[in-house]
Amino acid sequence: MRISGVRSQASAGRAVRRTIMIVAGMAAPVSVLGLAASLTDPLRAQSTAGVRGVVRGVVRDAAGFALSGVEVSIDARSTSVESDSVGRFLIGDVAPGAHVVRARRVGYLPDSATVTLDAGESPSLVLTLSRAAQVLRPVVVEGRNEMVGPMAGFYRRARQGLGKTFTAEDIARRRFVDLPQLLNTVNGVQVSRGRMGQSVIRLRGERDAPEVYLDGIPMGNEVIDLDNFDLATIAGIEIYRGMAMTPPEFMLGRTTAVTAGAIVLWTHEPEPRIKRSREHTTASRYVASLLREGRAYLADEVDAVVQVESGELRRPLYPESLFVADVPGVVLAEYVVDSTGSVIPETFSIVLATHRDFASAVRRAVFPQRFVPARRHGKPVAQLVQQPFEFTPPSQLSGERPQP
Repeated sequence: MRISGVRSQASAGRAVRRTIMIVAGMAAPVSVLGLAASLTDPLRAQSTAGVRGVVRGVVRDAAGFALSGVEVSIDARSTSVESDSVGRFLIGDVAPGAHVVRARRVGYLPDSATVTLDAGESPSLVLTLSRAAQVLRPVVVEGRNEMVGPMAGFYRRARQGLGKTFTAEDIARRRFVDLPQLLNTVNGVQVSRGRMGQSVIRLRGERDAPEVYLDGIPMGNEVIDLDNFDLATIAGIEIYRGMAMTPPEFMLGRTTAVTAGAIVLWTHEPEPRIKRSREHTTASRYVASLLREGRAYLADEVDAVVQVESGELRRPLYPESLFVADVPGVVLAEYVVDSTGSVIPETFSIVLATHRDFASAVRRAVFPQRFVPARRHGKPVAQLVQQPFEFTPPSQLSGERPQP
C-alpha cells in the first residue's frame, strides 16, 4: 500500500508537470491562483475552460475628452461596435487569450492595444486618438448676449426687465403641469374657467383678454387654446401687463388705444426627424460610407472648402443653468454640408461634449445654418465639416478660473 501510494504521488507529479506544460504553451497566461484551483478542482477547471469574457473601455482624444462614434473592433472580426456619447464601448463574447483591439474615426489617427483575457474576465481599456484632420476655428460663446435669430429679442427684453419672462430652463426646473398653472404663478395674472371648461386668462385690472403671440406672430386672444399647449415645446414666455409695460412690437400698431397686455410664446426650433437605413444605423457610419463612395469629401480633397453663407456661424445660446453656475464647456460637432449648402441631418453627430446641454445648444444652432458649398473641379460637392465650439463664462474671461 505504501508503494502504491508512492506511485500515486509520482503519477500525480507527472500529471502536474503535464498540466504546467500545457498551460505554458497556451496563448493566454493563467494566474497562479487559477492554476491552483484547476489542480485542486478538476470539475471547476472544466466548467471555466469555455467561459468567454468581455472587453470594455473608453475612447478619448489627446486632450482627454471622451469621443463618440468611434468604431472599435477586435482582431479580425467583421463586426464592430461604436463608442457612445461618453466614449464608452463594450465587446462581448471574447474568448480567453491575447487580442488586438483597434479604434478608428474619421479625422483621427487610429489607435490599437493588446489585451489578454483570462476565462470570464472583463478588462478595461483606454484608447487615445490623435487628430489627423484640420479643425475649423472654434466658435467661442462668451455669454448670453450673443444670441441671434428669433430668440435674440426675447433675451434682450428679459434683460430690460419690462415684463415677466420664463426660459425653458425655468419651466423645466419648476415642473409645471401645464401653461395655465404656470401663468397662475405670475403676480397680476388671473386664471379662471370658462363656460366650456377652458382656461380664461385675464391680467389684473383688465376686462379684455391679453393678446397672444406665437413666435412673434399675433394670434389674437381667442385662437390658441392655452390648455392644450405642450410646455416641452416652449423655449420662452413673456408676459406684459397693460400698455405701459408692453413693448412696441407687441402693440399691434396701437399708439393710444388701451391694450390688455400680451402673452408671448416662443417655441423651440424644430429639429429634423432623422431616418436611418439598416445599413447606416449611426451618423458616423453614414459619413464613412459617403467618404468611401466618393459622395462626400474631406477639406483637403476639395479646391474650395465650405464657407458660412452669412459670413459667421450662428452662435449657440449658452445654457442658462450652466452659465449661472459658471461652467465652461467644449463641443465638437461633425456633419456633412451637401452641394446645395444644407446640413445633411443624417450625418450630424456630436463627437465630444463636456455636457449634454452644450451639445443640445450646438445642435439647435447648426441645423438651420446655411453654407456656401465646397467646390471640386469647379462643381459644388458635399464636404465633411468638424466644427468646435467653446463656451467660456465671464469668470474665465477675467482670469478668475483656469481653462479646463
